[in-house]
Amino acid sequence: MSGADPRVLIFNWHEPYLALLARTGGDFLVADWHRRWSAACRPLPANAQLVSDPEQARALLEGAGIDLVLCQTPADLDWSAPYPGPIVYLAHNRLENEVRGQPAGAAAALRERVRARLEAAGGRFVAISEMKRASWDLGGVVIPPGVDLAEYGGWTGEEARALTVANLIVERDHMLGYSRLAAALTDLPWRIVGTNPALGVSEAESWPALRAAYRTHRLYAHATQWPWEDGWNLALLEAMATGMPVVTWANPTGPLREGLEGFVARDAQTFRRRAGQLLEDPALGRRLGELARKRVAECFPLDAFCERWRAVLLEAADPARPSWRGARPASGDPGPAASSAASGLDAAAVCGPRA
Repeated sequence: MSGADPRVLIFNWHEPYLALLARTGGDFLVADWHRRWSAACRPLPANAQLVSDPEQARALLEGAGIDLVLCQTPADLDWSAPYPGPIVYLAHNRLENEVRGQPAGAAAALRERVRARLEAAGGRFVAISEMKRASWDLGGVVIPPGVDLAEYGGWTGEEARALTVANLIVERDHMLGYSRLAAALTDLPWRIVGTNPALGVSEAESWPALRAAYRTHRLYAHATQWPWEDGWNLALLEAMATGMPVVTWANPTGPLREGLEGFVARDAQTFRRRAGQLLEDPALGRRLGELARKRVAECFPLDAFCERWRAVLLEAADPARPSWRGARPASGDPGPAASSAASGLDAAAVCGPRA
């Protein structure tokens, strides 16, 4: 390893998550030739640098200038295949979402493709939730995201509109619940922020502008759909960290409890009624939002996120470590980083049962 902190090559598919991951320390080389870094989405972290030329990245790999490669898609694995060093694969999505619309057998084929590459490299599989880890069935560890409350300021709610932050919400309706949100919020003031060409709307002009939207909008409307998606994503966690009151569609892994940190709806009529209630009652919104802020800090602590990721990255980059041959050890144990990385710890385990 090149020093106390590993040098990690990671592909740019998700600026918010990468900015969060950079909080673990270390040096991140961000491959952005497939998808350029959007400074409007997040500023490039101080401990990250862009690598926009694949040949530059290959030279770094061949010259031992990188300690490990962190992949997030099968294409990332394919590109890094000639590299014999450590690999970590991070799953943001359920396996079935990765092959949706493809022929029967595609999920099994993709699982085997990832398993074989990790086995060849002695790699580690990481998922952001237990639901997603289980869908891939490759063992590994679960590292839920973390939030920094200090980054978001406080909710003011002077703009009497609902807010939803999502990319490609129409195209990913089965995951993000656009049709359910649209049915519930018809004729109510509602703003969507994110890359959504089907709706003619775009992302916020900057990271400060997005945080301002969280602060000023009256409520957050959320509808990620089980079993395709967990009851939370980074946008919801950011809204809660701001102190926004939330109306969410029911989901067994959602962090909000009905009537305590927000409102949980199981039909469009209830969702609409609760949204209207928050639009009309900022004082209620403030009470719910304050509790939501405490809840997200409890369920998604930043320190734990950083500790678990740092354990995985340090172990992966350690030249003295035993080789991880196989993503699923025969004993059923998730592997050598399990105890330090809190394998299997998910928001559901931290927060307990939902209402």
